Amino acid sequence: MCRWKRFLIGMATVLVCLMVIAPQMAPAQNIDYVGSTLWTCMYDAFIVGDYAYCALHNGLVIINVSNPANPIFVSKFFFMGEVYDVYVSGSYAYIIDLANNLYIMDISDPANPTLASSFEILHVPQAVFVSGDYAYVTTRYDGLRILNVLDPSSPYIVGSCNAGGNPDVFVSGNYAYVCNNGAGLQIVNVSNPTNPWIAASYPLDHAFRLFISGNYAYVADFTNGLQIINISNPLNPTLAGNFPTTSSANCVYVSGDYAYLNESSYQFHILNIADPANPLQVGFYQFNNTTRNFVAGNYAFIPGRYEGLQILDISNPANPTIAGIYDIPGPLYGVAITDTLAYIAARQSGLFVVDVSDPSEPTVIGNCDTPDKAVSVFYAGNYVYMADSDSGLQIIDVSIPESPMIIGKYEPFGVTYDIFVVSQYAYLAGYDFGLEVIDISVPSNPAFIGSNNMLDQATGIFVSGNYAFMTDADSGLFIFDVTDPSNPAFSGSHLGDIVYPKDVFVAGDYAYVADYIHGPKIIDISDPINPLKVSEFDMHTCYCVYVSGDYAYAGGDWIDGINILNVSDPAHPAHVGKLVTDGEGYGIAVQGDYTFVANCYSLMILRYTPSGLLPCTSYIVGDVNGDETYNGLDVVYGVNFFKGGPAPPYECECILGSIWYVAGDVNGSCNFNGLDITYGVAYFKGGPDPIPCPDCPPN
Repeated sequence: MCRWKRFLIGMATVLVCLMVIAPQMAPAQNIDYVGSTLWTCMYDAFIVGDYAYCALHNGLVIINVSNPANPIFVSKFFFMGEVYDVYVSGSYAYIIDLANNLYIMDISDPANPTLASSFEILHVPQAVFVSGDYAYVTTRYDGLRILNVLDPSSPYIVGSCNAGGNPDVFVSGNYAYVCNNGAGLQIVNVSNPTNPWIAASYPLDHAFRLFISGNYAYVADFTNGLQIINISNPLNPTLAGNFPTTSSANCVYVSGDYAYLNESSYQFHILNIADPANPLQVGFYQFNNTTRNFVAGNYAFIPGRYEGLQILDISNPANPTIAGIYDIPGPLYGVAITDTLAYIAARQSGLFVVDVSDPSEPTVIGNCDTPDKAVSVFYAGNYVYMADSDSGLQIIDVSIPESPMIIGKYEPFGVTYDIFVVSQYAYLAGYDFGLEVIDISVPSNPAFIGSNNMLDQATGIFVSGNYAFMTDADSGLFIFDVTDPSNPAFSGSHLGDIVYPKDVFVAGDYAYVADYIHGPKIIDISDPINPLKVSEFDMHTCYCVYVSGDYAYAGGDWIDGINILNVSDPAHPAHVGKLVTDGEGYGIAVQGDYTFVANCYSLMILRYTPSGLLPCTSYIVGDVNGDETYNGLDVVYGVNFFKGGPAPPYECECILGSIWYVAGDVNGSCNFNGLDITYGVAYFKGGPDPIPCPDCPPN
């Protein structure tokens, strides 16, 4: 044991230089990310050979584009952060997110990408470019970082240059060309990566994206359009030419004699730049949504934030045409769960049916587009009832989940925001019409029964017993007696301290109201004529609320994520869990151990365990830092832990009565101690493979 202690101290010394790349871990928590699907929001794409490597908000998606008319999904890798930029070099993809991380992915097998390493880069990284053994990363606030990536599993910073806030970088020869918003184009000498320095600059109003080709820098300069800078002498850049745009130029790519320019109004310009002093437009295409562009051969690949990867045939520059699209859904707004299926309201994309029998690998099995924007969903029997904004109620037959089909509709005068179904009635809540009750006993022929137009901006509805509980965006909570569905009558209200309610859920004698401004409020409704607030929980924003058993689940924005309250005593709710998820959680449903969140970026499946103990079979051997892989970072994390540092992200009860960090056991001893550190070091030096505890092997 003494010998091991000396070894551990030695390891801490040897590994101290690696500490900077160990990601900061969250404290132990009892909410576990399980799986996700219906990813949306595509920011960037990088094309190599037959594959497109796409940066979606939730992670990396790899698409086979060998047949541009039929792009095919290959694989994905999830990150809990806003992935923003991707660059591929050799067998590795370099990915940055806005949560201050650089991820290096091994993509030697595109069907099975794996994480080689991660590195924290402060001050919000914006763009990455790889040249030779170095990765050049710009940040939003303080310039350029240069990392040695000769060994992709162990990147480290070798130099930096404070060039201001930099949205883009391109490296050519001994220079890194950096966009600096208001400071224009900065030219950084990187001949010695350990000592980069600004060699020259060229003033531009809002340099945002750039591309270097030959002796010219092509800069998308927002409202000033495309600026072409002669850099034949990098120490004395001069203006060569420009191309004005009607809106803001935000991306440019150069291939041969052509420059491909995006602008914020989603116009795509093809410019002949054979004479850089006189760029001429030869082709044009109007998209619905674009972020950037990438050109390979006869095709331009255009990521659209909510449009997916759009592939444009540019073999004839004067007449570009769409060759194919890899589609992605719009933001997700609602979710309903039954047995092993989830029904998702996906705004522009209508209804998605997802098989969630394996929550870690949810699979889309059906889709049915709706006329307008799907914002709320309710499942009953073999039907899905959809609140479809201006198109009102859409009734969809899902008896064959793979082939959902609209069979009936009802359009009120106004915008439908929410729906609740009880027996043969659908209760609609919306702007302009308030409450309408629809007879759905014949789904193919829904018929109006009754209404109450007391509310101008109804946002949510929940029906319990003889009452409909509704939220109004301008006022608060309203209660209507629907004993007679043909004549809903006002019963009572709670106003004043509910500022901007978005959703309501009723459980027992309490209504849980999602107040967008202040978080969930709990209202005693035992007397429907005189509802009274009994408690509240403060959140930055709150979009939705769902109650299951003793727990209330509240969905917020990227600051709040998902919050869980123990409401066994509604007058004194206890905050028992939180997981920060990117983007807004617009809809929540709970079934068994799983929480399904309709997020603006995906359907996210989480698992909440009130005891704080996660299932012992849900882990990767050796992954003590929770980044979903076993590498040297876990050894560093383990050393820190035994020296008094942060604990591993979760613990579990593998052997009855024995609670421990099961992922840390790599020597099969059914314990986690210093011997596992020794074993792990030996493994990374070529020793025997990790051995899990035989009593609780991972899935």
